[in-house]
Amino acid sequence: MSHRMTISPLLSKFAGLGAFLSLGLFLAGLFISKFNEDFGEFLILCSPTLPLLPMVLAFHQLHRPRFPYWSHAIRVIGIIGAASVLIGYVLGLLNPANFSPYISGFVLCTIGCIGLWLILNGLLGLQTRVVPRLLAMLSVVVGVAWLIGIGSTVIGLFNSLLVQSFIGFLGINILALVLGYLLWTVWAGYWFLTNRASNISV
Repeated sequence: MSHRMTISPLLSKFAGLGAFLSLGLFLAGLFISKFNEDFGEFLILCSPTLPLLPMVLAFHQLHRPRFPYWSHAIRVIGIIGAASVLIGYVLGLLNPANFSPYISGFVLCTIGCIGLWLILNGLLGLQTRVVPRLLAMLSVVVGVAWLIGIGSTVIGLFNSLLVQSFIGFLGINILALVLGYLLWTVWAGYWFLTNRASNISV
């Protein structure tokens, strides 16, 4: 029995544009961090949040016909992660002008939801087959690298010596995260912008 997965062309366009906006913030953060580490880190953490909200909604519409309950749960996780920076502002826990002293474990954990969303969304994509298989697998890899990065930051707030003992592994993880996220955003952004997700039968 075939299932038709459809999303509106407008949402597909917004999802694609959001992916490239996220990519732009990510690259800007990497560049600016050479001159202003705090603000650069802030932009990097912003990059996979609000700009990816249309993509969270778009993937939900694609997965919902076959796995409605899982898709709804994963969408909630994605929305929490996408709204994490806004939550930080409202609670006064995040200040881009002086990032490090004001960052809290709570905000980092909500941003970490993006990594969890990437993993679960990729696994669901492998089940529904509505996205290219390699793109879904890449989503899982990037999500794992993102969670490791966020987790090491949270641990570093309490025990910096422990984090430094794994500095070699964390360096490799950062490289995997940067390269993986660049590839995933470009591929997913192009996939949505070209309306390849607007009408799929599996």
